[in-house]
Amino acid sequence: MRPIRVCFTGASGVGKTTLARWVSEEFGVPFCPVTGRSVALDMGYPSPYAAKLAGEHVQFYRRLVSVKHAWEAANRERGFAAERGYLDELAYMGLHSPESVELGWFDEAYRWQRDYTHQFYLPRAWHQDLTDPMRKTDPGYHEFYEAMLEGLMGKLAGQLSTAHVRTTTLPYGDLEVRKGVVAHKLREYRASTEPRH
Repeated sequence: MRPIRVCFTGASGVGKTTLARWVSEEFGVPFCPVTGRSVALDMGYPSPYAAKLAGEHVQFYRRLVSVKHAWEAANRERGFAAERGYLDELAYMGLHSPESVELGWFDEAYRWQRDYTHQFYLPRAWHQDLTDPMRKTDPGYHEFYEAMLEGLMGKLAGQLSTAHVRTTTLPYGDLEVRKGVVAHKLREYRASTEPRH
């Protein structure tokens, strides 16, 4: 049985972490612990935004994607569930510091994103949890972020064949509806990769 390597993508507060942790438990794969917050804390900042305010946004991005990629590469054969993909991280940088984004980052993000077996996109129209003081609460910010992310995903889709990343936009609904769609896609994939006797 081939491993599943899953990422969830979308604006802040749409449920990415909740679903990634659920996939980890339900399908017995590790949850990727590398997040923007964990890397910011390692750098001595309370949040990624604080790193940006300190002028460390480029260093933060490079450290985040390198640590994330190293962890995912080490767990590639086991499979894993990640709460964000590389396009999420690139969209964040593009929104906060567009002048700092290097062209090479796009090719790198697309190359690494292609290593997921599945990416699940969560549209912002779902209820967003913006009560967390570490999140931005301006709806306009999330609209811009989502637009940038969808643009990056659209370009990625043009580079993929059906043999690569399986992309699913999750339907509106409560958490159990979303879990049901994710579970169906992942179980279908696992069944299709089991050896036939």
